[in-house]
This record gives sequence, structure tokens and C-alpha cells, in this order.
Amino acid sequence: MTVNELAALHGDLVEHLRFCSTVKHRAAAAFCLFAAESISRSDGTQWWAWDSAVMNLGRQLEQSDIRDAVQEGLRFWKRQLWRGDARREFLGTLVSEGGLPLALLKDDDGRLRPFFRELLRRHEMFPDTDLVKEAEELSAGLPRRMQYSVVFDLAAKLVRAVAQMRRNCETTSDSTNVDLPLRLDDEPARALLEGLRAEPQISVRAERGIVVKTILHQRTDLLIGRRIDLPPRLSRTWIASTIGLNETEELPPRLYFSVQVASGSRSQVAVGTLADDSYVLRSTHTRDIVRSAIATEQVSCIISTTEGDLGSFIPRGGEALPDGPWVFEDEASECALRATTSCRLRAASLLVAVPTEGTSECAGLLDNVGSLLNHGREVVRIFGAFIWRDGEDEVVVTPQAEADDAFHFELRGSRPALVLDPDLWRGRPEIVEIRSPIVARVPAAELRWRRRGARWSADMRQALGDGEIGVARGGVIVFRARVHVLPDDLQIAIRSGTLNSGSVTIESKALIDVGVEPLDGVTTVTRADAKGFSIVVSVETSVPPSTLQLVLRMEGGSRTELTMPFPIKNASFIGRNGRFLADGAAAVSLDELAHVRAVVTGGKAGIWSIDVRHKTGTSRLVGLRETAKGSGVLSCHLEPLRDALAAILAEDSKLDHEVTLKLVEEGRSVQGAVSLFVRRYDASPEPRTEADGSHSVVLEPGAAQLLGPEIVALLRAEAVQLDRLDEPAIPLPQIGPGQWSVTAANLHAGAWLVLLYQRDYLRARPLRITVPGAAEDVPTGTMAAALREADEERRRDMLARAVVALPDDGTGVDWDAARPFIAKLGVFPASTFDLLGAVSRCPRVAVLSLLESANRDRVWYGLEELPFLWAATPVADWLHAIGAYKEALRSQLPSDISIEMILRESAPDLFGSSKRTMFLDVIHDAAYLVHKHIPKPGERWVFNATNPSFAASRVPVFSHYLQELARRHAENDWWPTSTPWEDMTSLPVLAPFVNEIRGLGRFKQNVLMTPLVLAGKTAAGDARCDLLRLRQVRDFDPEWFDFAYAIALAVVLGNRRARKEAPFHD
Repeated sequence: MTVNELAALHGDLVEHLRFCSTVKHRAAAAFCLFAAESISRSDGTQWWAWDSAVMNLGRQLEQSDIRDAVQEGLRFWKRQLWRGDARREFLGTLVSEGGLPLALLKDDDGRLRPFFRELLRRHEMFPDTDLVKEAEELSAGLPRRMQYSVVFDLAAKLVRAVAQMRRNCETTSDSTNVDLPLRLDDEPARALLEGLRAEPQISVRAERGIVVKTILHQRTDLLIGRRIDLPPRLSRTWIASTIGLNETEELPPRLYFSVQVASGSRSQVAVGTLADDSYVLRSTHTRDIVRSAIATEQVSCIISTTEGDLGSFIPRGGEALPDGPWVFEDEASECALRATTSCRLRAASLLVAVPTEGTSECAGLLDNVGSLLNHGREVVRIFGAFIWRDGEDEVVVTPQAEADDAFHFELRGSRPALVLDPDLWRGRPEIVEIRSPIVARVPAAELRWRRRGARWSADMRQALGDGEIGVARGGVIVFRARVHVLPDDLQIAIRSGTLNSGSVTIESKALIDVGVEPLDGVTTVTRADAKGFSIVVSVETSVPPSTLQLVLRMEGGSRTELTMPFPIKNASFIGRNGRFLADGAAAVSLDELAHVRAVVTGGKAGIWSIDVRHKTGTSRLVGLRETAKGSGVLSCHLEPLRDALAAILAEDSKLDHEVTLKLVEEGRSVQGAVSLFVRRYDASPEPRTEADGSHSVVLEPGAAQLLGPEIVALLRAEAVQLDRLDEPAIPLPQIGPGQWSVTAANLHAGAWLVLLYQRDYLRARPLRITVPGAAEDVPTGTMAAALREADEERRRDMLARAVVALPDDGTGVDWDAARPFIAKLGVFPASTFDLLGAVSRCPRVAVLSLLESANRDRVWYGLEELPFLWAATPVADWLHAIGAYKEALRSQLPSDISIEMILRESAPDLFGSSKRTMFLDVIHDAAYLVHKHIPKPGERWVFNATNPSFAASRVPVFSHYLQELARRHAENDWWPTSTPWEDMTSLPVLAPFVNEIRGLGRFKQNVLMTPLVLAGKTAAGDARCDLLRLRQVRDFDPEWFDFAYAIALAVVLGNRRARKEAPFHD
């Protein structure tokens, strides 16, 4: 409708009201049209008032007249009256009919357009979801006058229409094919529409993502385990949608992926590095979850950065196993879970773990396989239809079906703050179904809930406390999972009063009662008020508990338990099962870091940190963050520190070396801080001579007790001969739990390494043994002789000299002896072999090993487990090794073969267009300038930097990276301040960059200057420094470090080339 048409309509209504007291018939139709248009054209301030529609009609209309006119007018236009919150919405209906007020679009303060973009993204990602509900969830950031149900419906209509236009691939803003709740005769409306239509298309999730597989191990005993299955890549879209981030939120260039089990233990499983629009995942320390207490409970995945957690989710298959039967594949040793509900599968036979409760029958042959250790279930093999019943609960399993049932579901929801139990949900979790490539919420009509032992109910208002949530289709439960649900309005506050007393407040409309689990030496007083409950605690013992366990009873008879930090002032390291680790006396292994948290109650954010004391001094590892804002509870899991601590431990050649962690408050003496010792391994095998003279290897008793019987049962022992490492390992026969025979393995005479594995993960300290006798076919050479040397100190000295003497051409018996060890990088921890430590201390050999390796990822990341960083490798060693590698290749190839092509094909991450890190582009260009027959680089970093104006021309880009660094860490309380060198002066040629850094805050200077100083040192050939501190700066923000080091190295090398200094003499 044009402005003139609206004015004419206004005139007709005014004329009608001069002679008529009511608005009826066609006048009512005209009134509805005029009111809807007027509201849409209003300035937005009176959007929820009738003023813009009735104030200029010549006379005042009563509310009853308006209601009558709206109802009659809507009947004329064949439109429905909107009903919201059980009442009729007369004004809301006209708002909906008129569409979005254009004034709101003109006066958009940056909130409205992101709202619609995110709503469109969610709709296209989850097309079957309730879009009105999504709009309501996203509305918190909208102006208050837009937070109404009518607006949510209006927004949903607009987004559906835009999505339809995008699917139809329309190229104009013509709305004739779709019903748009938006007038397009105004520029803001057209801009909104075109902006939404131009949004990047959502690639609907075809990714499988991270999956948890449940495995039945058939060994001496039957065991249940959970295994993390990682894809090689994850898209940014998948990550953002899975943990509930907006598409507009930027993700950092490096992410860390950890799994957390119901006991609270947390283990890092992968590091993701951003490449294009997805993260390449590098698996780290993955092993099966087999402890019976947690193996069947919920497994969550946490995505974090160096500054803290971004979010968590339950991977597909990670939900707690339900109470009914569990159906597995029938395989020889490892059987994957196929279903926990009624199912039809093509397999000829299946294994079913049947609970003791209920009755079962089988139509065909049934074999008893055995008892499932610690789970109270019998495992049977079925060949025909199997039925299990428990009251009204029924599960039917049918093998030999024509096709497999294909249902895949995931749980989604939020976690409560200050609650330590990782398997508690704040409000009922949603269930989404994966129907590749579509992800959709399960419709409410299909959702079911039941408390344990009760009947399934469709009333999801009962979904509180401990129970099972499920999906019903065709009268059959097709998905079920055990869950623990807290009220969605639950609020918890901790007040840590003194060292001996404090209180907890817990509020929710659904709470009926709160109980406290009794604790020795602790007195509790519970008080109720209109909002909830408060619990006051008093401690009468010298060692207070670390946690407080509450029992919540809620409406409908539901209950659950939650665990929270004990509310007194305290700072401590807390280990497995919530026990305090004795200050200055407790020691944990790198593996045990998964169970350890540093917790401060009654503290202030920004002043507590974890420091590490090592060979070269004390360094700050990480700052503690508040669990919930204003709570005074600071917490930090130690598992993310694993890699840094492993590198520190590798500084000492002794495998039993320990480092000390300190929980430090700023301004307090480090000597008075809480201490914890960390070592490499939590288990060590020991040699034993039996009564009959035979030899065996046994797990020390303390380690067996620490690991537990489930893990000990999964351990296997292998022996590798040190001077024949490339030959297959010899399995050691097991002669008892945690004991293996050496004699029965018939090992050849010589030096061997005994390795204990849990699946493919090295679980214990390697044990070197010597089998007596005359060795046959002893390898020759200096390296082989060093490897056979029994004396540890002499062996390391011999290896160091042998590695330095390795020839550039990669030939000879010493290289033949070294290569099998280098090939084990990424298979064993790098600290396992003394030879690898020697390689890390000889950069030339390290680069040669990287260049000739068939798996450069393993060499790249494996050597960095030691005190070694590729960025700290002198440029001269890079160039020397590249030249030697090229000549060695040249000598082995026919003269008519292009060596440039071979280099590019054999090492694309060094000589191709896509490098693993930015400074390698600089190394590539330097090698091209120094050596002949190097592939020409795509970017001429050093060549361009020969121009004296290069650095100044790159200042805008440098400034942009500085701004992005500051933005990413705007809320970070801690930047690494320990310097890798005493002298942090950079070269004068880098002055344009240094000038940009000055005045940005003293506490930031170390992060800003370190890449620049490093560039000068590696270019000069001497980058010796405190590698731990250098690693901390790099890991604080890898994107900044990578760019700043690369650009500074290019400038420094360009300056050296202009002055004809090494390595550019000619």
C-alpha cells in the first residue's frame, strides 16, 4: 500500500465515523487494513498501543468498539484472530498482519538483524524444529517491546519465507511466490530481506561428528568399555551448532577436545587446528573408559581454549545406558553396541546383556556366554527373536531381519553452574534425531519420561529428578537414556564465610525439600523460606571435606542428588573421588591429571594461578577462573596442562623425574602455596625371577590397585628388541592378572624394552631388560653400539655423539639404526627412547628426519613432546638440512627427472602452497634464494622484505593482528609474563613493529615481543632459551605468534640478504 492509498483509506474512515457511531461491515475491513498499516509505519515506540491507528480518526473509539471492528474486519479478510497465553490478542493480531514496523529496521541498533540471521541459521540447520520457540529463546537481546509471542510468530513467518526463497533460488525480491510478513516499499525492509537472502548457505550437517562407541570386550572376563571415535575434521558450523554458539561468534585457531565421565574425570582426546572452514583433529591420549562405576554412565565432550571451556555436549552414543537389555554385535573379541531398545537387525546372531530384573524368552537357539563383570548382567547369544519384559516395559530384539533399524539420537541441553556432577541437566534435555544430512528435534508428541521402575508417560512436565527419557514411535520405544534432571529455574549460591564455616543457598519453585548427606566432623543446619533453602555448615575437624552432597526432592515425588564445592574458604588440589591431595606429599602421574582439579573457594577471580617449579625456575601455567560469576569458586582441571607438563618432565632424562605444581595467590609467598608433585607414569612393571628359575614381568601392587581390576584385565605386554625396533613386537604370555612371562616368550639374547598397553595406549613406564646369552647378527655401527650400552649415563653420551655425526645424505648403518626410533614418534611417548632426546638436541638431524619421514605429522608433533620447538630451530639448520635433502634426492634420481616437482610432491607441507604454519613460507623462500632447484614459492616473503620499506608497508596488517589479539583476550585476566630470554631487545630493523607495540600495557609486552625477539635469534643461528616459557607464549595465542614470528623473520632475513650476511653470502 502506497502512502497516497493509506491517506485515502484514512479519509474514508474519518468520513464514516462522522455519521456512524460504530465500525461495521466494510468499514471494519477498512479499519483492520488501516490499523495494521499504520502500526507497521509507526516509529516503534507505540508499537503495543492503539494510538497510531485510532488517534487521528476524528473521534475516540471505545475498546469494545475496537474489538468488535477487529473481529468483523478479520472475518471479511478471512484471517484468524491471534490467541496467545489463553486470551485473544486484538492488537497483536494487527501487529502480525501489518508486519515488522519499518521504524524498528531504520533504528536498528545492531540487535535485530543478528537475531534474524541466527534464527535463519537455526531453521536451515534444524528445519523440523519449533521456530517460534527458537525465536523466543533468541529474543533476550531484542528491545523489550519486541519480546512478545506475536513477534516470535511474525519472526518465524519471515524466516520461513526467506528460507523458501533461498531454496527456490530466486534472484529478485519479488514476494509473489512467498507470503512475506514485511512490506518491501521501504529501503530498510528490502535491506533486511536481501541481507538474509545473501547469508552464506548453511551446509546442512552431514557430519557424523564425535561419537562414543560402547564395546563389549570378550577376554578372560566380559567387560564393558566406552571408546571415543574421532573424525579427521570437524567444521566450524558443526562445532558452533553442537555447543550452542551463534554462527557470528568467532572461534579461535586452536581448540582442545576432552571427554568427561560421570565421576568428573576429564581427559583430552584431540587438538583441533583451524584450516579453511574446519578443524583438523590430531588425536592425543585416547583410551577406553572401562571402570565399571563409570563405563555405563553418561560421557560428555568439552571443547575448550587456552582460556577456558567454550561449551560441552553429549556425543552420539554418550548417553548413560538404560536399565533394559543392551544389544551387541557378535564378534570374536570386541563387540560394538547396536541397540538399547527394541530393534530389528540383519546379523545372523547377536549378543544381549540381560539385566537380572524382568523375564526373557527366545524363539530360537540361545547360548549363555558369561557374566558381565560388575554389572549384574548375563550375556547371551541369540539366533531368533528375543523378548525381555519387566512389568509394562518390553524390549523385542529380532536378528536376521531384512534391514537394520536406523535410528540415531543425541541429547542436547544445558548444565547447571557450581554443580560438580557432569551428568546433571539444568531442565529437561532435548532429543535431536540425526537423519543424515538433517538434524531435527524430536516432536513433543513422541517424547516419553519415566522414573525408575515406573510406567512411561507422555507428560513431560514430570521430567524431573532421576529417570529415563525416551522416544516412542508406533507404540515402541526406539530410544531411551538414563538422565538426572534439575529444575530449569534452579539457582545456587555459595557464601564461603571462614576456614570453618559457610553456607549454600538453593532456590527453585519445584523444590519440596533439600537434604544433606552426613559428613564426619561437619554440622549442618537447613532453613527453608519462600524462595528455597539455605544450608549453613560448620567444620569441627582439621581436614574438611572437599564437597557437599545434597539430596533434592521435587514436586511429583522426583528426587536427585548433586555435588558442589564445600562452602568454606579453602585452596587445594582435589583428586579421584573428591579426596584432598595432601599438600606437599601427594604425587600424581600425567594419566592421573584427568582426575585432578585445583579448587579455590572464597577466592577472587584473577589472582589465583597454577605455577610449576622446574629446572630453570618457576613458571605460571594457567590462571584460575570463576565457575560462575560472583560465586567466589575458582576451578581448573589439570588435564589441559598435560602436554606442557610432559614437555617439562622430558627436560630430565630420568623417567622417574617429578615436577612440582603450586596453587598460588597473587601477592603471597610461593613457599606457602599448596603443592602437588607430577610424574610421567602411574604404573611401573618390575622384573621377577620365579621359584622355578623362570623370568617374568609383574605390575607393582600399588599400581595394580590404582588402575583397578577392569584396566589390569585389559593390559597386554609386548617386548621390542632395541637394536631391531623395526621388527614386530613379541607378545608376552599372561600368567596372571598383571603378570607376564618373559621366559615363555623365548626372547633372543640382547636388550629389550617391555611395554604395557591398554589397547593402543602405553599405560606404564617402559622397562628395559637384558636377556642373557650370545646375541646373533648384532647390528654394527656407532649408533647400534650406543643403543646396546647398559649404563644409562654412558649410553646417552654415546647416543648424543652418534646423532651429531649422522651424515647429511641420510645413508649408512647409523641412520639405519636411528630411523626405526624416529618412526615410533607419535606411537610411543617421545621420552620413551634416549635416542629421540638426542635428535631433539640436534636441530639439523631433526629437520632431516622431518623431511624424509613418510609421516611428517608424527615427527612434527612427536618431537615437540620433548624440550624442542620447530619455531626455535635456527634458520641455518633448516637451510642446511633442506639443501642436503635435495642433494640426496638428486643423487638417487635420473637426471631428466625434475627435482623441483619431486620436492613439491614429496613434501607439500614444506614446498607446496599450503604450509602447516606460516613461518615455513619464510623458510621456503629463503631456501629458494640460497639453493638451486628448490620449487618457487607462491609468496616471496624474504625476497620482498629485501626492500627497506617492506616492514613499514606491513604495519597496517601487523596492527590488524594486534587488534584481533586484543579482542580475543579482552576479558583475559592473565597474559604470560615470564620471558624466554633475559634480554628481550629486538633488532632495529623491526622498529616499525615495535613502535606499534609500545604503550599496549606492560603485562602484554612478553606476548607481543617474544615472536620478534625469536626471529632475530633464529636468523642469527642461536635460539637457546627457556623453551617452556616460549611454549607458553606460543600456546597463549597461536594465531598471533605464528603471524608475528613469520613477518618478523621475513624482515630480519630480508635485511640480512640486503647486507649479504649469512646465509645469503652470494
